Amino acid sequence: MELEKKLDTEPTAQMVADFAELSIRNRQCREELTSFNNKGVFLNEHPILKADNFYKEMTELLLSNPDEFMNRLTNVKQNIARYKSWINNKKKQKDLQNNKTHLKHWQNKLEIMTSILKDRLYERDRR
Repeated sequence: MELEKKLDTEPTAQMVADFAELSIRNRQCREELTSFNNKGVFLNEHPILKADNFYKEMTELLLSNPDEFMNRLTNVKQNIARYKSWINNKKKQKDLQNNKTHLKHWQNKLEIMTSILKDRLYERDRR
């Protein structure tokens, strides 16, 4: 609501982008809840559900195939390094926003995978 009021009086490009992002997330949330209400399953389109799904998938992978989990973790780190490099490359400035979006995507995956490893270490230490 506060964002809407500011948009009415003194809009900035960032506010418009934030409002659009918020609208998209709200729409995704409604679609997720509608799907769950009608069919009993989520669509896994909303970022929160995607992250939860990825967490479960990677946890299962770590338990069933630790080597593959570590390979994927390495790939995620390499993707982060690649996108950081592209962001700093003056020749790639036309794709700057796209590269920043992809960097954030891979950083989120790294954060989830790191938390899985920490959770497993914590569980092991508690035994």
